[in-house]
Amino acid sequence: MIKKFLCIILSVMMLFAVAGCQGKKKVKYASDIKTVTAAPGAIEGKVYKSDFAGLKFTLPDDSWSFKSKEELQKMSEEAGKNSGMTFDMMCTKGDKGPSVMVMYDNMLKTYGQIFSIEDYVEKAKEQMYNMNYDIIDESEETICGNVYQYMELAGKTDSDNSSYRQYIYMRKIGKYVISIDVGILDKSNIKDILSSFN
Repeated sequence: MIKKFLCIILSVMMLFAVAGCQGKKKVKYASDIKTVTAAPGAIEGKVYKSDFAGLKFTLPDDSWSFKSKEELQKMSEEAGKNSGMTFDMMCTKGDKGPSVMVMYDNMLKTYGQIFSIEDYVEKAKEQMYNMNYDIIDESEETICGNVYQYMELAGKTDSDNSSYRQYIYMRKIGKYVISIDVGILDKSNIKDILSSFN
């Protein structure tokens, strides 16, 4: 299931990149937008903290574990050398339980331009429809005091056609979009998982 979620994210990034390359225009940006630099978060014990994203996540219980820096680096490399996507944190509950990812997308590097968060979300919705996902809900959600644009998706696994839910939360910081991606295949409750962000 984790590979399925990773494939979804990578597919969306590649489709954005192709769309972003079409009709590139010279655009002037405020210097503060171009100079914002994402700093990686840190994991200490059972806690992930990102000052850049304003996030703190504590593993819900002992059945959860963080992916290593090396695994995250490999995921970022698999996104492609021209991608601005950085996988900053991923944790999972066992092999088939829920997963949580935090990613930073440098829009200038990935797409050659900076989108408004509304345009970014619209492009993500288009890609989800094209990949046969049902968008169940969209709204705003506050996580760690910051407002995120939110999409709930429904899909089926390739292996056994099981239903799952994917929740994507997106917020723009300068030239970056911070994405929190929660995938749930079992009976876990999204509110319980989100309560681990504090």
